[in-house]
Amino acid sequence: MIISKNLRKSKDFMIFSLALSGLIITIVTHPISIYTTYFGNGNSEAVEGLLCDVVSHCLVISIGATWYSSSLMALNCFYSTRPHSKMRIILQSRLCIIFLLVLAWLIPTVITVIPHIAGYALPAYAPVWGVCQTLMRAPRKENITNSAIIVVVFLMAFNMIVCSFFYAKLLVFLYRRTVIFSNSAVQGQFERTCKQMILMFFLMVVCLLPLTIVGF
Repeated sequence: MIISKNLRKSKDFMIFSLALSGLIITIVTHPISIYTTYFGNGNSEAVEGLLCDVVSHCLVISIGATWYSSSLMALNCFYSTRPHSKMRIILQSRLCIIFLLVLAWLIPTVITVIPHIAGYALPAYAPVWGVCQTLMRAPRKENITNSAIIVVVFLMAFNMIVCSFFYAKLLVFLYRRTVIFSNSAVQGQFERTCKQMILMFFLMVVCLLPLTIVGF
């Protein structure tokens, strides 16, 4: 995207956001999780808590960004089937997409951090390094349970509903052929693209649905 201007379209930015979230999960959370699993016993409690917090926050924020980016991609794919829609023109704007993708990362960050910061104002809730140390020491563990439920609902359940709705709309489009292009080659390419996006959505659901269920 930095080198080629041809890769700076709205859909390319969405794919980049999805790739970035997956990269963070892979290169940050997995190595630290492996390290703490096999070598964590030799560290101090503070270091273990810090490493645990890095993993948990990066994981939740990245998963949230994945879901929000996927929801945005679902919107984009749905309105691509409506050539004369104003929303389609808006979603093709580079500045608009960048702004929405920034929100896609900012919202899960805020949702993840605020419940922890709010814990300082609650009785018997004493965060040390963050979520992990709080869970170890806080007498009122239900505070952490409530925070986790809020995070799961806003980051996963809501976006799963949004994605499912608009990808279902795409399925209806493919069934009814509501958009007909005069060029048969363009029509075929457009329908193949929609089918690929639906396949991507189902693969994403298969990968993230177990984590969502565990979160509940």
